[in-house]
Amino acid sequence: MKLNEILKTDYENRRNKEYIFEKKDGKFQGRTFGKLIEDVFALAHMLLDKGLGGAAVGIIGKNSYAFMTADLAVTAYTGVSVMLSKEMTADTISALLKSTGAKALIYDGEPEPMVKALGLGKDFVFISMKEIYSLSAPPSLFDLPAKDENDCCKIVFSSGTTGPSKGIMHSQKSIFAGYPELHKRVPLGENDTDYLFLPLHHTYAGVYNFYYSLIGGYSLYLSSSPAAIVSELLEVNPTIFCAVPLVYQRLLNAYGDNICHAFGRNIRYLFTGGAACSDDIRCALSKFPLIRSYGLSETAASFSISYFGDDDSSCGTVFESIDAKIYQPDENGVGEIILKGDTVFLGYLDPALTAKAFDENGYFHTGDLGIIADRKVYIKGRKKKILVGSNGKNIDVEELSALLYALNQNINEVKLYLKNDRLNADFYVKNEGESMNETVARFNKNMPRYQQIDSFRVITDKEFARLK
Repeated sequence: MKLNEILKTDYENRRNKEYIFEKKDGKFQGRTFGKLIEDVFALAHMLLDKGLGGAAVGIIGKNSYAFMTADLAVTAYTGVSVMLSKEMTADTISALLKSTGAKALIYDGEPEPMVKALGLGKDFVFISMKEIYSLSAPPSLFDLPAKDENDCCKIVFSSGTTGPSKGIMHSQKSIFAGYPELHKRVPLGENDTDYLFLPLHHTYAGVYNFYYSLIGGYSLYLSSSPAAIVSELLEVNPTIFCAVPLVYQRLLNAYGDNICHAFGRNIRYLFTGGAACSDDIRCALSKFPLIRSYGLSETAASFSISYFGDDDSSCGTVFESIDAKIYQPDENGVGEIILKGDTVFLGYLDPALTAKAFDENGYFHTGDLGIIADRKVYIKGRKKKILVGSNGKNIDVEELSALLYALNQNINEVKLYLKNDRLNADFYVKNEGESMNETVARFNKNMPRYQQIDSFRVITDKEFARLK
């Protein structure tokens, strides 16, 4: 599948169908498939006129029609879209843009603070998303050459801890390889509506919610804010809702035994992934088709999705087009999950990381430990010590610990753990008189919120020796 062909089909068959809904003045207002595609070409021509043909272009902002227009224009026609998070610091954004060789940034917000904060030089191009809402009619449609489906068209970043995140390169081929497998399991169509609050720079939202809706023809309602999810679900009455277990848990806490009323009148499918789904959540949602998925950014968000009606504890059934196996299983059959297939990414920006991730037979080593039985996947942990919150965020214990050791040589050992979904630390110190407050403050300053230490204990040298 190629984006150019998908957009052509949409323009021919769904031009007047309302597609993307944003909230304005308290009401959801829709734009059609036709309007989106016209704006995609108008923006693509503008980018080419600015000399950005073939260039990597950063995209950063909240979920919006403008964000989606920018992503399609760059990915399908002009270059490589570089997905960035608003949670990143200015220094991180600047470093990641430089690592990709990006020549422009499309962003929401005011231009002057962004330009000053990033310090990317006078030749770097900044384009406000406000411009996208007032684009002039394109000179023509489908007049631009379609990009090769095997070329890199998108770069997403893993969640970084002690240093720059890993840049993950995808092609149109890897992005769209999962759609036939999804459709086998869950036949979504033009009568479906999807309420979307997951950030579009996340691979699952960007691929399964956004790109696949271009093929299936279902409408997207963009959440106006996380605080509005509960009320907007009842307003939109979607047929599709995707969330990490943390969101389902919060809805369960709010509704209790009335959880069946949380999703409106029309819900057909609930999707979950990114973290383990507790038995409590599975039991509470047993009246709904709960579709479980498993994957990584490196696999275009997924390579395993449960079939409709499956209600076991697995993370779904491996795609039929994927060659997946367990590497070096122990006596219980648990080993590292490795795989080959079209959903697998092209590689990392850093060739050395790519070489480490693939073996001599071409299998991608996921780093996840699990069992595959009857092609169903059961996750058992990580090769590296990883803490996974119910929001699906990964916290690399080894990397964070190394950073803390570097900040304070008085630390003899540190133990990181989650408590109430927040990161906590026990510091085993050599000299009991030294405060850890400054160390924790310096650490938290440079970390995203989910990796900041919420609370900590200091254990003295004597206690450390006894516990060892």
